[in-house]
This record gives sequence, structure tokens and C-alpha cells, in this order.
Amino acid sequence: MKKFRHLSALIECSSGVAPKIETIKKYVKFLSDMGYDRVYIGMADAYKIKEEPYFDYKRGGYTVSQLKDTDEFAKSVGVELIAQIQTLSHLHFLNKFPEYWGMFDTDNVVMVGEEKVYELIDHMIKTISEGLSSRRIHLGLDEAFGLGTGEYLKKYGKADKKELIIRHLKRVFAILDKYGYDVPEMWGDMLTEDGESKVSASDIKKNMP
Repeated sequence: MKKFRHLSALIECSSGVAPKIETIKKYVKFLSDMGYDRVYIGMADAYKIKEEPYFDYKRGGYTVSQLKDTDEFAKSVGVELIAQIQTLSHLHFLNKFPEYWGMFDTDNVVMVGEEKVYELIDHMIKTISEGLSSRRIHLGLDEAFGLGTGEYLKKYGKADKKELIIRHLKRVFAILDKYGYDVPEMWGDMLTEDGESKVSASDIKKNMP
């Protein structure tokens, strides 16, 4: 009798140089043989975006055609390949380029409400949707510790961190709908951490798909 509906693993591809496609396929097959049916590819900046030439600058990330090829291989061995990207924090690699300076709250966290941020996220999700067939996607959103305390604070004043995340998610969810995604996932640390917030657990639940 099967004890779990799904077995999932995460292959982190953004910490250092991205592994070769052949290496990912090797691990996907290995995990499939062990009974896993979902593999997440952690790629904060490990993929190339046509509209964002600095996104993967000199990092060795994957093209849409490489993602398609890996996706087809994963499906052939019974594995759903899922992108784990970043849409709020862990985007520091862009902050060294002047083209992105106005989009950041802190060195690591983008500015909630800034229109150019959502143009970037649209390009991210469009690219992933072209490369991977799964309509499940992991949005990251973890460790956004300085959220609302940098340029956002200077521009708009003090804000509730959890309220900012919910506002941000609503914009991101609209982009996901545009590209046919129906199962968004995220790390939960920023919405479950202790601290001063008017946002309750029921408010969070009400605003999550």
C-alpha cells in the first residue's frame, strides 16, 4: 500500500554554476527509480529569459529548448518537472545592473508595487511556461527579511510585511492565471514568522489559492 500521494525532491541549480542538462537527467532517472514522481528544479537565475539579457549573465543557465528537452525526458520516466523560482527575494544578482536599480527595496528584495517588477515576473513565468509543461510552480518568497525597510520605507513609509506579501502575491497570481498555472506554491517562512502584524492566519488563508 502506497503511504504517500507523491514523493518530491529538489535539485538546486542556482548555487554556483548550473549543472549540465545531462546531470539533471541522471538525477531525475535515479529519483524515478526510487519511486519519486515530482522533481523541483531550483533556479533563481539558472534560466535564460529572452526579454532580460542580464538575468542569467555569465551563469550558464538553461534555454527554453533545454528545459523542454529535460521536461520530455522526465515525463518519459514518470516524473513531473517543476520550476522553483524566486519572485520576491534572492534576486540580488540583478541589483548589480543599473537597469534594475529602481526595482529593489533592499539589495536582495524587490519593491512591492513597482510595475517593472511585475514586468520582470511576467517574463520569468512566460519563459518557464514555454519550457516546462507542468502547471504547478514554486514561487520562492522565502527569507525576504528586509521587506519594506529599504527604498519602500523611504518612498511609502512603514508597512506591514505580511500585508506587503499578500499584495505582491495577488499581482503574481494574476500573471500565473495569464499563463495557465493552477497550482502555485511558496515557502511559508515569511507568513508564519512571529512579529508585529495585523494580518491573521485566517487573512492569509483567505488570500491563498
